[in-house]
Amino acid sequence: MRFGTFTLLRWIDHTDRAVSGALFASVRFLRHLFYFSVLGERGFQTLTDLYYDHQGFYAQDGHNRRGFLPWEAEVVENCFPKSGRILVTSCGAGREVVAFAKLGYEVVGTECHAGLCRLAGDLCGPLERAEIECLPPPGIPAADCPFDAIVVGWGGYTHLAPRSRRVAFLKDLGSLLRPGGPLLVSHLSRPPGRGRTIELARRAANILRALTFRRPIEPGDMITIGFCHCFLPGEAAAEAREAGLELVFEATAPPGFAGGQYPHFVARKSR
Repeated sequence: MRFGTFTLLRWIDHTDRAVSGALFASVRFLRHLFYFSVLGERGFQTLTDLYYDHQGFYAQDGHNRRGFLPWEAEVVENCFPKSGRILVTSCGAGREVVAFAKLGYEVVGTECHAGLCRLAGDLCGPLERAEIECLPPPGIPAADCPFDAIVVGWGGYTHLAPRSRRVAFLKDLGSLLRPGGPLLVSHLSRPPGRGRTIELARRAANILRALTFRRPIEPGDMITIGFCHCFLPGEAAAEAREAGLELVFEATAPPGFAGGQYPHFVARKSR
């Protein structure tokens, strides 16, 4: 009897997991099919804005005063000049801007989300060597003189699509750098062979998008933290090379703060 009960429970557990997985995959498929089919560029941006409207983590004072993440601190120590003028795009509520200002850099931060930009202004207002500009995406400021280094704020690059827009963005950033100046970019990633459900939704939605003369959704585009693009290994670095930048290195920091991994690369403007 005990053996029979154990066998029954094991079968129920297996069935439950299979059904739950199928339901989750179906919901994910329908969700992506809807957003990919219906929304245009303005809609994708609004979806991302809504994510940050309800994501209080990035607005927390403790987070924004915590300084660099360990992998960011390592990059700044090893690749950045010891002084100079820094641009931080997608600066959120100002965490990276504050960290650079405390080290004595002159810092310009740009942010497209109105609420985060206000918080960054409040946080960085008392700092003598920091300023915040609220700009539409992708947040390229007008600059009278070049920057010694540039950071695309934590994960900001992942919200840009399509690929041609990201490459153009990197080219614009390169034009703002001094020769040899470093550019740090972090992004989300996806492992090879995963995301088949989203891929099916993408292909189905692109049929409708073609009929309505809208750009196709690209492999790696997803609805997770708003609308974003998740990269296969090497893809982001390839975009930097296409933009005419020289790749210094690419890496993935180990899991840690907020429980995630942080793929990133450093490129520089050729001397």
